[in-house]
Amino acid sequence: MVFDGIYENSTVWVNGTKAGGWGYGYSGFSLNITPHIKAGKNIIAVNVDNTRQPADRWYSGAGIYRGVRLIETGLSYIKPWGVYITTPSISETEAGVKVQVEVENANMESMVEVTVDINGKRVAQALANVHDNVAVLEIGVPDPVLWETENPVLYNATIKLYNGNTVCDEEQVRFGIREVTINAGEGLLINKKPVKLKGVNLHHDGGCLGAAVPVWAWKRRLLQLKSMGCNAIRTSHNIPAPELLDLCDEMGFLVIDEAFDKWKSGSYERYFEEWWNKDLEFMLRRDRNHPCVIIWSVGNEVENQGKEDMIVILRELTDFVRKYEPTRPVTFAMHPYHVPDQNHLPVEEKVKLTMEMAKYVDLIGCNYHEQWYEAYHKANPDIVIITTEAYPYYRGKGNDFAAFEPFNPWFDVEKNSYVIGEFIWAGIDYLGEARPYPSKGWSSCPIDTCGIRKTRSWLTQSLWTDEPMVHIAVMDDTMDSDMEQPHWSSPKMASHWNFKHRAGEVLNIATFTNCDAVELILNGRSYGQKQLRDFPNRIMTWHLPYEPGEIQAYGYKDGKKVCDHKLCTAGEPYKIDIQADRQQILADGSDIFYADVQIVDENGILYPHASNLVRFEVYGPGKIIGVDNGNLCSDEPYVSDRRHAFRGRCCAVIKSDGREGVIRVRAVAEGLKSAEATVIASG
Repeated sequence: MVFDGIYENSTVWVNGTKAGGWGYGYSGFSLNITPHIKAGKNIIAVNVDNTRQPADRWYSGAGIYRGVRLIETGLSYIKPWGVYITTPSISETEAGVKVQVEVENANMESMVEVTVDINGKRVAQALANVHDNVAVLEIGVPDPVLWETENPVLYNATIKLYNGNTVCDEEQVRFGIREVTINAGEGLLINKKPVKLKGVNLHHDGGCLGAAVPVWAWKRRLLQLKSMGCNAIRTSHNIPAPELLDLCDEMGFLVIDEAFDKWKSGSYERYFEEWWNKDLEFMLRRDRNHPCVIIWSVGNEVENQGKEDMIVILRELTDFVRKYEPTRPVTFAMHPYHVPDQNHLPVEEKVKLTMEMAKYVDLIGCNYHEQWYEAYHKANPDIVIITTEAYPYYRGKGNDFAAFEPFNPWFDVEKNSYVIGEFIWAGIDYLGEARPYPSKGWSSCPIDTCGIRKTRSWLTQSLWTDEPMVHIAVMDDTMDSDMEQPHWSSPKMASHWNFKHRAGEVLNIATFTNCDAVELILNGRSYGQKQLRDFPNRIMTWHLPYEPGEIQAYGYKDGKKVCDHKLCTAGEPYKIDIQADRQQILADGSDIFYADVQIVDENGILYPHASNLVRFEVYGPGKIIGVDNGNLCSDEPYVSDRRHAFRGRCCAVIKSDGREGVIRVRAVAEGLKSAEATVIASG
C-alpha cells in the first residue's frame, strides 16, 4: 500500500493491527500489508496526529491529502520505487541506458525484462537474471531524442519481473535522455546548450483547494508560469507531490528538488534526528528517474549558518545524497546572514563563512546574496552560484541585502556565467506566512491564488523571454494594499485605464518590453518612441495626463513594429463574462476545471474596480469545490457557491461527480446580465 503524503505523524492499522506509518507529512511511504489481510472484508484505518501547532510556516493541510494506491503483486515483486534509470553515455547515434531493478523475494528463476519505447514504438529491449534481489541491465537506445526544456521528449520503460515464464510484477517508468553539465566558466549546459534557470519557488497549496491539489490545478499554474518565461521550479521547502514532477517532465521545467526547510528549528525540528536519512532516501528513490530534476537540495536557511556544528550536519547530508544518487549536484539554500549575530558582519566575514560551506556542496544556493556575488567569485572563481531566492523587483546593495535598490536581481544572473539562474520568491501567492489580520497568506507573487497573472509578471516576462512583447503598467499608489511584504513588493501598478479618481493628474506609466524601442499613443496622439538602451533597469517610464479613452504601446525591433498592447477605459459594469479553462474533462470523480469570471462593460472590457457578489450555479455531473478571487485579505469562505469579485475577477472550481454529460456553470450577480459556460465530462 502506497501513501503519497499524510500530514502528519501517521499510523496505519489493518484489521486492528499496526502496519506502520510515517512522521514527516511531505514524504510518501509504502507498507506491505499482506500479513494483516484476511479473506473477506478488511478494515484499513489511518490515524493522523497534527496537534503540534503551528504545523508549518505555510499552510500544510492535514490528513490524507495526496494519493493512495493499493497494489497487488505476486510473491516476488519489484520494490516500491525500486527502478533506477540512468543514461551514462549519450551520443548522436546511441544512448547507453542503465536500468537497475530491486526485487523482493526473487528466486533462482527470476529474470527482469525491460522494453523501451517512445510514443508507443519499441526501440530497445533487454533481459537479465536477478542476483541478490537486484537486476542490472545495460541497453543501447539508437538515435536518441534528447529531453530539453523546449522539447521535453520522454521515453517509457516497461519493466517485467518473471519467475520462469510467469510474469510476477510489471511497472511503467518514464525517463528522459539528457546530459547536464555545470561549471563556472560555461554555466549550466543542457545537452551542451547554455541554459539560464528562470525559476520560481512554489509552495504546495492550491489556494481555495487547500493542500489536496488536483493535477489540472498544477498544470493551469505551470502554463501561466511558462507564459511569462519561467523554465524552472524550486520545490520550496518540502518534497513535492509526484504529479507536479510528472508535469515538469512533460512540460520542460527544470527542478531543484528540496527535502525540507530548516533542520533543528521550525516544523522539521521534531523529526530531524530520527527521520532525516529516511526522508532524504525517500525523495531520492522516488524522484531519481525524473529528467526534470537536475539539483537536489537538503535544506533552506538552516540554523547556525557557517558554524562548526552546522558544517558537520551539512557534510553528513550531502555525503548521503552523493552516495545514494550521485548523478546530480547537491546544494542547500543559505539565508542572507540576516540573523542577529551575523547581520552586521563585514562582507569579508560573510565571504569566509560562505567559502567554508562551499566545500561541502556542488554549487552554492543563495537567498538574496546578489550584492556579494562578485566577492564570492573573487574568493573562488570555480564556484557556481544559484539564486535560490530572489526579490521580484528590488535588489540588495553593498552589505545590505534589503537595500530596496530598484535594479532587478535577474541582471546578476544574466551577466555572470558562474550564476546559473534565479528563483523568484515566490511564483504563486500562497496560504500562510501572512501579514497581520485580515491577511491569510503571502501576496507578493506574480500570479495570484486564482492563477491569474498580476501586472508585475510582465516585467519578468520582458526579462526572461525573446518573443517580442510590450506591456503597459500604470503606477498607482491609490490602489488598495495587498499587504505585501516590503522587500518582496514593488511600486503599486495596474494594467487598466480607469482612473476617474485621478482625473487631471499626470500619471507615471511604465512599459515593460524586450524590444529595442516603444512608441506610446494616447487617444490617437503619439508621444514618440523611447529606446530600451536608455533605461538600465529596463523599465521605460512615461508621464502623461490621464484622460479616458485608449492608450496603446507599440514595440519595435530593427525599426519594425512587432507587437502591441492596448488599454481601454471601461464603462460601468454591465454583464458577467464567464470562461471555462477547459472544454472537456474526465468523468472520473476527480478531474476539475476553473470557471473564470470577469465583470465587464457593455463592450466586454473588464471593469477593474468591480466588487459585485457573484453566485455560481452548477447543473449536470459536476460540483463546486472552491471559489476564490485572489484577495488574500478576504474573509469569505473558500467552500461556497459565491464570491465577491476582486478587481473585477473571481472564479469557481468545478469537479466531476463521476457521471458523464454536460456540466453547465451559470454566474449571476444583482444588476448584471448573467452568463454561462459549458464543459463536457466524458471517458
